Amino acid sequence: MATDERVVPFGLAFIGIAAVCLSMFLPLWDEGSVSAFSGISKNTLLQSGTGWLTLIFAGVALVSLLRMLPAPRRTWWPVVNGVVAIGYAVYLGTSEDVLTLCPLTATRVTDACQVAEPGIGVYVLGVAGVALLGAGWMFLRFPKRDPKAVAPATDPMTLTRECPHCKSAIRPDATVCPHCRRESEPWTLHENTWWRHDEGGAWLRYEPLQPNRGWHPHGSDEASEQA
Repeated sequence: MATDERVVPFGLAFIGIAAVCLSMFLPLWDEGSVSAFSGISKNTLLQSGTGWLTLIFAGVALVSLLRMLPAPRRTWWPVVNGVVAIGYAVYLGTSEDVLTLCPLTATRVTDACQVAEPGIGVYVLGVAGVALLGAGWMFLRFPKRDPKAVAPATDPMTLTRECPHCKSAIRPDATVCPHCRRESEPWTLHENTWWRHDEGGAWLRYEPLQPNRGWHPHGSDEASEQA
């Protein structure tokens, strides 16, 4: 998958997670909507008690995103996180129990209570949910991984090469074939990757993973990226 195809979904996911964290520190209620009160105590989600759980929720999402960054795949977690964030924001912004505020000195006097308007933190949380939902929709459009696309052998020592004389399978680094006892140029293992010379003497690198499985000239990745 091209790098530019990953920028938007990963960018939206990072923005969504950052906005979820930011919303925990912003006002939960709009102080201007309750004129009878001089101020609102514990006016953030973090202070109200549920903010820490939401921050843990965002931290788990961030770890999942970072782990997926090297190898993007189709996943549902941004969609689920986005739906949860939007649902939580809707609940905070519409629930009368959440929006009803009472004086600290007269908690039993219902006439003194007022219904506040949701604060900016609720709206930021909703925007975060929309960003995560959008990122999730893009992640779901990623192509499915073919389990056959990756070679089962990831350990370089499990690979074999064909003897050029008797066509038997031998160790890549073997100089003498154990079957026909004839010599051939071995492969060279460097930084967990097999290398060999082509007919012209240039180095070739073996790539065991699909879709780039096979031998590639040294520096071919850099040349393709520059092109």
